[in-house]
Amino acid sequence: MKRLLLFSLLFFNILHGFTLTDRRVEDKVWHSGETFLGFLEENMLPLRLYYDLDDEDEKITSDIRTNTLYQILRDDNYEIEQVLIPLNEELQIHIVRDLDGKYRLAIEPILYQTRERRLALKLHHIFSKDIVNATDNFLLAVELEQLYRKVFDFRRLKKGDRLAVLYREKIRLGKFYGTQLVHAALLESRKKKYYFFRNPKDGKYYDEKGKTTERDGFIVPCRYRRISSVFTKKRWHPILRKYRAHHGIDYAGPVGTPIRAAYNGKVIFAGYKGGYGKTVVIKHKGGYKTLYAHLQRYKVFRGKRVKKGEVIGYMGNTGLSTGPHLHFGLSLNNVWINPARKIVFTKGLKGKERKRFMKAVAKYREELDRLETEASAQIIVEEDENSTAAKAASDKREKQHG
Repeated sequence: MKRLLLFSLLFFNILHGFTLTDRRVEDKVWHSGETFLGFLEENMLPLRLYYDLDDEDEKITSDIRTNTLYQILRDDNYEIEQVLIPLNEELQIHIVRDLDGKYRLAIEPILYQTRERRLALKLHHIFSKDIVNATDNFLLAVELEQLYRKVFDFRRLKKGDRLAVLYREKIRLGKFYGTQLVHAALLESRKKKYYFFRNPKDGKYYDEKGKTTERDGFIVPCRYRRISSVFTKKRWHPILRKYRAHHGIDYAGPVGTPIRAAYNGKVIFAGYKGGYGKTVVIKHKGGYKTLYAHLQRYKVFRGKRVKKGEVIGYMGNTGLSTGPHLHFGLSLNNVWINPARKIVFTKGLKGKERKRFMKAVAKYREELDRLETEASAQIIVEEDENSTAAKAASDKREKQHG
């Protein structure tokens, strides 16, 4: 326990700017086809760390993604003291050698910093390249390029176009890490302004009129009485007393409720899938897959092509389930993402939700317009003067909207 505490303090120091020699901390990359058991064998770590895992934790080790950056801490004799392997943006495998020389494994939250930032710049070359040149944050450039690709043809950019962004950056072990959260953005090109504003309630982006840029998307796959579990990358299980991710949305309802394909695609699995019970997996265009679990029965087969809204099965309680519900999962390029962010209910916000959103938009828009004007003269990358307060306010909004 003492060694574990020392390690936590050690990485707390690294996280806040202190460094160790390269001999002590090694950055490694998880290669394609690499397995957790193979990793233990290669590094002469006890194989019981794998064989002692329960079924759920064993399944989690297969979620380690190719090209994941992980860390190994070695002692003065070059023996492994600690290992940190991220599973997603919030959870990691932590292997630690205790005072008795035995290795132990736990799945723990990832420590990282967040900072509220403001960016304003004149574009000169390539959209993403200009952002990286100004911020050194490649992950931010990816987020913004994906955001604007929906509404803007980057071939139309010209020298002198301006960009203003309000965002939250994440830093782990001194490096930009994970999703860089864009609160609001403005791109002005050829005297036309393109706004994006994030709605904390659903995590989606809307324009200055509260209209979504999504014109087609996934549908809710069934009628339901309530959402019994939401998507989360980090959840403390009160019974198992350990951290677990929940890679989907659970829709609770009566046994026999029709389950419909969330989008057009091809069935690539229909059968029994461990704790998921009777399950259907559908592959869609663009690298997306949807998973429908705990079914009572299914009425499709592998290789069948289905249309959005077509009945593929019926809600049940098979597998590891405490009550009838549908576990609905969505992945992009084999990485689980929040299905709620890709489900399109309407083409815009309405009622009280729209009124609340537009009030926030007015404040964001005022600051974006000011930043965009300043960008005509210089590049601005600065930390929000009220960074702590801004983060607290944003966290409060996220909590209020679930």
